[in-house]
Amino acid sequence: MPKIPEDAKSPFMVELIGIIEHQSVAIQQQAELIQLLKDEIARLKGQKPKPNIQPSKLEKDPTKKQTPSSGKRPGSQKREKTPNLVIHKHIPIRPESVPEGSILKDIQPYSVQGLKIHPYNICYLLERWQTPDGRNIVGKLPAHVQGHYDVTLKAYILYQHNQCQVTQPLLLEQLQEWGVDISAGQLNRILTEQKDIFHN
Repeated sequence: MPKIPEDAKSPFMVELIGIIEHQSVAIQQQAELIQLLKDEIARLKGQKPKPNIQPSKLEKDPTKKQTPSSGKRPGSQKREKTPNLVIHKHIPIRPESVPEGSILKDIQPYSVQGLKIHPYNICYLLERWQTPDGRNIVGKLPAHVQGHYDVTLKAYILYQHNQCQVTQPLLLEQLQEWGVDISAGQLNRILTEQKDIFHN
């Protein structure tokens, strides 16, 4: 995956990257489990399981330091996640009782990952002015505003339906439960109309 600058990451992009990383780990673990089940089925049928062929030692990079095997399966090693975690809020917590004269030694961070999903509606107030010659001029909407649903909401709808295979009825129910005022017809138009750029 190409490196994305931190200042270019939107909250939606950070969420997608996290989902992709989680899916990659899950796919690898599922592939290993499938192979184990295939080997067990072959053993029960009296067949030989897939041989565990070790990579050739000649192909190993002699400059890399070899570490002893820990006996863990690939992908199961713990990896540090918090150094690259974007923190949106810090909440200081003091002990319940601090005796007088105590000295603060340090602060131990404890990160908790969460997700906030709630409607975020914008009302553009288009000013209408009358010029001295009697003409009316009205403020214009920003170029990225195309209809009554913003690009983030549309991107979420497209991702859920096309990538996560969420059906339109379930997606409609989900959006309405979150307070999004949208009909089945409007949802269908977002998914099907003017999608040349998306398909390309």
